[in-house]
Amino acid sequence: MAAPGRCRPSRLHSRRRFPKLRLSPELMHPRRWITYALTALVCWGLGHCLFITIDGLTDSPEPADAAVILGNTVNPDGTLSVRLAQRLRRGLELYRAGQVKRLIVSGGLGREGFYEGTKMGEYLRQQGVPDSALIVDNHGNTTQQTVRNVLLLRDSLHFTRLLVVSQYYHLTRTKMLFRRAGFARVGSASPRYFEWRDVYSLAREFGAYYTQLLAAEKTKDGPMLPVVSKPGGLAASVYF
Repeated sequence: MAAPGRCRPSRLHSRRRFPKLRLSPELMHPRRWITYALTALVCWGLGHCLFITIDGLTDSPEPADAAVILGNTVNPDGTLSVRLAQRLRRGLELYRAGQVKRLIVSGGLGREGFYEGTKMGEYLRQQGVPDSALIVDNHGNTTQQTVRNVLLLRDSLHFTRLLVVSQYYHLTRTKMLFRRAGFARVGSASPRYFEWRDVYSLAREFGAYYTQLLAAEKTKDGPMLPVVSKPGGLAASVYF
């Protein structure tokens, strides 16, 4: 019992008081937070570019049913750009080594007025690839359309594993699009060809990868369009 004339201290006053945390004005300044955000973005971008470079330069050793060679620029005189020719040579190496059974070439109508798929097919035929092992897609105007067109051939070609052939910086995003579309067994191979413009392409791929990763899938089918262009070969069609 407390002594007369003395008050028992209340619980409120007996609790230990902690000093209030106060952020310095420098930490609260908007410019500092903008600097932190930009630094984080740059580190993220550099890390992503490093990852896709390593991933793109690591060729898949497993055999596949087909190699999908993505299109690129055809010169105004109708010849293949060096970049496109390198992709085709890499795909040809895979075919001749027996790592793939078929070659699927996919591209769109370029500004120069040539169908990339047709020009790619002509080159491969000149190199001895028979029509029975060659599929030409002239409606692959974008990477997403190429992925969709190829997967619509799945039932007719009965493929269970694919290899994507393109520049090294392009392969991580392409494989992601295949997996996102429900086809997980996809590998890659790239030509050992480098340009100064690869720096720009790496930066562009950083934005394109996450934009397409987060984008909602389009499910509405459009009009039916022919994909395959080869005499006496397998016929197929796709929707987009």
